Amino acid sequence: MDDAELAEKLKEGDEASFGELYERYALLLYRTAYLILGNRADAEDVLQETLLRCYTHIGELRDKARLKYWLLTIAVRLSRGRGAKNGREYPDAFVDTVRRQRQICHAVHYVANALHGGLV
Repeated sequence: MDDAELAEKLKEGDEASFGELYERYALLLYRTAYLILGNRADAEDVLQETLLRCYTHIGELRDKARLKYWLLTIAVRLSRGRGAKNGREYPDAFVDTVRRQRQICHAVHYVANALHGGLV
């Protein structure tokens, strides 16, 4: 069953579909929350809250084929909110790595544009 079919069954209240949803996405949602929060208990709470919101708001999902991305959006927003509430700070090494990655991306983009435009 694809995501669109699963979302439709969830909307209809099919209990087996919630088991399928959990089996398909729980690990992905938990890992996503854990990567943002760095805390197992908080990640488990976000997973539960994400699934609860799915249950209560599945009727609001417009494009049922995008169920996975809708769930991830919910999990990321909940994680960020919980992280901000708990005063989560990222270590300096993480921030430095992100900055370096951005600089590399900008350099690659500049070189690609230069080569495409014949400026080099």
